[in-house]
Amino acid sequence: HQDMQEYKQAEKLLLQSIDILPDSTDFHWTALANLGNLYGSMGNLTKSLQCIEESFTHMPNLDSETKDKLRCKMGDLNLSLGKYDVARDHFQAVIDSFRISLSNHGIHWRSTYQWAKAGIADIEYVTGNVDAAISQYEGLVDSYKIYSYKNEKNYITMISKLADLYLAGGYLNKADSTYGLLLQKEIEVYHGKSLQYAKDLSSAAIVHQEMKKYDLATEEVQTAFSIFKEQYIDVTTFTSESQREKYWYTLSPYFNTYYPRVLYTQSNDVGKRLLYDISLFAKGILLYTNQQIQETILSSNDKKIIEQFQDLQKLNRYIVEQNVSLQIPKEEIQKLLVLSESIEKELIASSAAYRENQAIWQITWDSIRNHLSPNEVAIEYFSAPLSEDSTMYCALLLRHNSKYPALIPLFEEKEVTSYLDNATEGTINNLYSIEGEGEHVSNIVWSKILSKINPGETIYFAPTGILHQLGIEYLLVDSARTMSDVYNMVRLSSTREIVTNKSNESNKSAVVYGGIHYDLDNKTILTES
Repeated sequence: HQDMQEYKQAEKLLLQSIDILPDSTDFHWTALANLGNLYGSMGNLTKSLQCIEESFTHMPNLDSETKDKLRCKMGDLNLSLGKYDVARDHFQAVIDSFRISLSNHGIHWRSTYQWAKAGIADIEYVTGNVDAAISQYEGLVDSYKIYSYKNEKNYITMISKLADLYLAGGYLNKADSTYGLLLQKEIEVYHGKSLQYAKDLSSAAIVHQEMKKYDLATEEVQTAFSIFKEQYIDVTTFTSESQREKYWYTLSPYFNTYYPRVLYTQSNDVGKRLLYDISLFAKGILLYTNQQIQETILSSNDKKIIEQFQDLQKLNRYIVEQNVSLQIPKEEIQKLLVLSESIEKELIASSAAYRENQAIWQITWDSIRNHLSPNEVAIEYFSAPLSEDSTMYCALLLRHNSKYPALIPLFEEKEVTSYLDNATEGTINNLYSIEGEGEHVSNIVWSKILSKINPGETIYFAPTGILHQLGIEYLLVDSARTMSDVYNMVRLSSTREIVTNKSNESNKSAVVYGGIHYDLDNKTILTES
């Protein structure tokens, strides 16, 4: 159940086990430690640490290997909670234990020792000692070569962290060569289709962007995005909303930070198309819920469709699990993928809801272009974090005859936040007024776009970030007119809606409600209405 991310069921069973097993046995405390691991997977680090510390303290027959593993786990948790000194003590105790066992039993390699050394390195990194962390990981990687340690997955993890540290330290040439070794190893072990491969490929793209190898960086982002998209659709069609959100949380930095940063500097057409598709995908994840698809299918009362869907759920979950654990050969996974595809084809043929969901993810920049009329424009906004204190807002503009989206850098975030931060409930209207700051704000947001659109045209636009805090369609064009007076402005959550919606209507007026009480009981509501 824990592997399937069915956390509530796993918690229930572990609590039952702890209640049944006598606390005089190791089994009781092992179950408590497993419960701690479960809470860690659920994101409750404090509760996880409490369970593991109690298990560590009370387990009657704690052998040295289990003791070191629990210490490493406590080190990781304290590190994540910002208790660096406590974490360091746990990791150092494991290292000292290894040295004692080394003198007693001769040269051998223990994964817990490697775990503890990596923990010390991570502490060095988060406390600002990047070079010290690099030195630690260089030693770990060398140790694998010397002792021929056979855990390929751990070896890959070590190389990945070392490459990331080289990047963080600005050692681009070392980062480049290390990512090259890492990606080659991941193709051998993970067949080049894993999420980890896509993540490391994305990091390599950042290195190559910094080295001005722009075409290579674009190619790497394109491959990584393809893997992320395929894996996300495959996995989240068969998971709950909370699991889907957790899965997206691990991917969002790539879509919201890394990819815009890499592609913003590109001048090639492929990069502009890719930026548009990435923006569509990222916004689509927040808009379209696969849970609705599941509920539609399961409430259809069509036994055949329900059975097909449930079979596909089980099979795809199993495939994902095996791709992570690497417990079955690549050829067997390939056979399972063929079977999954066969079931999915039957489901697509018989379920309109499933067909519609799958079609949504196939919408790309050219799909939107092909749905535009000559007097229509689509604008997809995105932000590109360029440094810690600099985020550039840009527009990707499409017309019916565009060969590729036009990339228009607009403004830095702080240019607009300086106005928003000073606005109060009583002065917010100044942002839209000629007497106030309206002209300045409008110039920041719209001046670089106006030359590319014509009065009377329909402008479909999908804001992002701080642009959600502004009614940009009501900003001034001149002293007497707003954008909505001159253009047919249509605000969308994503320009994907140009394809999915059969009709779009502009809103040139608004109804404003104030003083709403959301916590009234039914009796009061009836009385006051």
